[in-house]
Amino acid sequence: MKDKRRPIQSTSQGFHTKGRGRTPIDPPRLADLKLSVVASFTHCFILLAGCFLLRAFYLQVYDDHFIKALTKQRTAVVRHQAMRGDILDRNSQVLAQNIKTYRIAADPSMLSKEQVDQLIEGLPKIFPKIDVAQVRRRLENKRRRDALLWRHATYEELTQVKKLTKAFIGYRESTRRIYPKGDLAGPLLGFVSIIKDHLSSEGRAGIEQAYDWALSGQELIYESQRNGLGQIAPVSGELLHRPTDGRTLMTTIDMRLQQITEAYLSEQVEEMEAKKGVAVVMDPNNGDILAVAQVPSYDPNRYFNFPRASHHNLFISSQSEPGSTMKPFLVAAALNESVVGVSSRFQGMGGQYKLGRFTIRDSHAVSDMSTLEIIKFSSNVGAIQLAQMVGKHTFYSYLKSFGFGELTQIKLFGEISGKVYELKDWNPINLGTMSYGYGLSVTPLQMTQALSAIANGGELIAPRIALAITNSLGEIEEELPVRHVRRVISERVARQVTRGMMMVTEPGGTAPTARVHGYRVAGKTGTAHKAGQGGYSEAVVASFMGFAPAHRPRLAIYISIDEPKKEKYGGKVAAPVFARIVSEALPFLGVPPDDRITVGRSSSRGRSKRTTRSEPEMPLIKSLDHTPWWSKDRFLMSATEDMFVPDVKGMSLASALERLKSYQVDVSVSGSGIVISQSPESGELLPSQDRIELTLQRPSLLHRKPTGAPLLADIPRSESAP
Repeated sequence: MKDKRRPIQSTSQGFHTKGRGRTPIDPPRLADLKLSVVASFTHCFILLAGCFLLRAFYLQVYDDHFIKALTKQRTAVVRHQAMRGDILDRNSQVLAQNIKTYRIAADPSMLSKEQVDQLIEGLPKIFPKIDVAQVRRRLENKRRRDALLWRHATYEELTQVKKLTKAFIGYRESTRRIYPKGDLAGPLLGFVSIIKDHLSSEGRAGIEQAYDWALSGQELIYESQRNGLGQIAPVSGELLHRPTDGRTLMTTIDMRLQQITEAYLSEQVEEMEAKKGVAVVMDPNNGDILAVAQVPSYDPNRYFNFPRASHHNLFISSQSEPGSTMKPFLVAAALNESVVGVSSRFQGMGGQYKLGRFTIRDSHAVSDMSTLEIIKFSSNVGAIQLAQMVGKHTFYSYLKSFGFGELTQIKLFGEISGKVYELKDWNPINLGTMSYGYGLSVTPLQMTQALSAIANGGELIAPRIALAITNSLGEIEEELPVRHVRRVISERVARQVTRGMMMVTEPGGTAPTARVHGYRVAGKTGTAHKAGQGGYSEAVVASFMGFAPAHRPRLAIYISIDEPKKEKYGGKVAAPVFARIVSEALPFLGVPPDDRITVGRSSSRGRSKRTTRSEPEMPLIKSLDHTPWWSKDRFLMSATEDMFVPDVKGMSLASALERLKSYQVDVSVSGSGIVISQSPESGELLPSQDRIELTLQRPSLLHRKPTGAPLLADIPRSESAP
């Protein structure tokens, strides 16, 4: 059979398709086609490359937004926190400081099982509180490159960790805020938060927050390069801001006085099974806050372990009705306006007074009383009669002049102003109840400030908590001066009110427990029932305010104890705390005993029998355990000067050693510069071990004493009696 398929014809010119077959293509045309394709692709590539180059040129030269974004992507801004300034007491004792610490970490991918076991076995010996189970989980996670071992280690601890294994141990330097005295003045000092953000200051409470602008300093800021993985190069770039360490703050606090104030307040709150307590100690002559204690308190080193409510400073953020502690200010207003005299008489009315639909009663009824005896007997009946004579306009103006209802401007966060009703809201009942301290609210600091105005002769002085601010070289940059607000009463009236407050501590007064052997003191008790639903409850706030010595005051003290259960009157609850503080504070402040001591029983007219001792009797101070923390036997009648430790604070080491040479004792020295503290304290008996420890500090912090803040010993005192 003949094959009918059409044979394929081939030529050297290629093929051309025709129908289903292919038709040969001429070689020249094929070459031209290939060349055209290559040329087209080349033109497209050149065009695209040109567009890319033009776009890149535009972006990198003319587009500022792109340039900034690119620079930001590759540049890292590195910040290193500045060293925070110290907080000192008035005698340069450190209350808060920064120390250098180390964050210790290991790379789990580089650790063998044996090395992990070595670390797990050795770390608890170095860090007793370490969570071993958590650290083991971190070290056994091989995907991690940075397993934290301990966050705040000392250099010695870091050295010990390195000795545990031959594996590489990484570390990074950091700083940590510490408070060497633990919970001493904790709420007043405040704390520094562990995490700092840009929305709030690093200091979060107390002095740390109020003076953060001076303590925090300026951090080091510089540029560095960042790679594609976000890692920062170890080399620095452009310096954007030079570091400035924080400045040092010298406060008005006296650490020794702070210790005894806290100890006695805490003991009394516990003894009385009270809810809380506050004590404020002030120098009435310049407004210096020498001590502030509160119960409950907290340790700023571990602030996160305490409830937030304990972080508040109760002496500026709590308020209560003052009760009878208001009566001396009413008497001061009446005497200053010459409404009455000190000998004016008031009827006792059987200890009851009808005020509107209410009947006001006295705890101790008297037949009649003088103006000053209203203070001595704490008579509500007498106070109401006196307030009605003074009038609401005058009484209101004096309340404001004494600072009630106003901020004291102490420059601590959280201060409240208390409450004094506007004059338009007063009525005869308000006038009567305010005369004995009901119907208005005050803070402990306001009471201490007003009390100081009576103690210092009539001047209202703003309280202050800081003496001076120094730079990193210890040079004083800023002094915080004494601020005289206004004169409230005359010196004569202040002496008269002082006489009435002295009668409170005499036999027959409401607070004989406030007496201090060897010193005359002036004070006033207060007992105020707390407002509840539908009226006043049985719970009370017991208080006492006083100053000593009465005629040359060095200390003005206000004590408030909330809801005591065993006793309720201020004379039994708060007055003993005052006596204990004063009995220990005045001797170490160098205040000699009074040479004329009031003895005998007061008459109904405020007269007292006086005896004059030819020589002052040196008191034998008794403490909680009959051995004060600062002395074994503070005073010995036959003791000679050589039996007591001399005061060498403020001396150079050479001068101190020369001063101690004659005492034949061993001397232990730490630090350099001048002596800022000594143990035992000056005035104590020479220790049985015959050894004295001296702590020195560079003298730049003490270049000069702040002119606006005289020390206690430098303030001239008036010796005149009222």
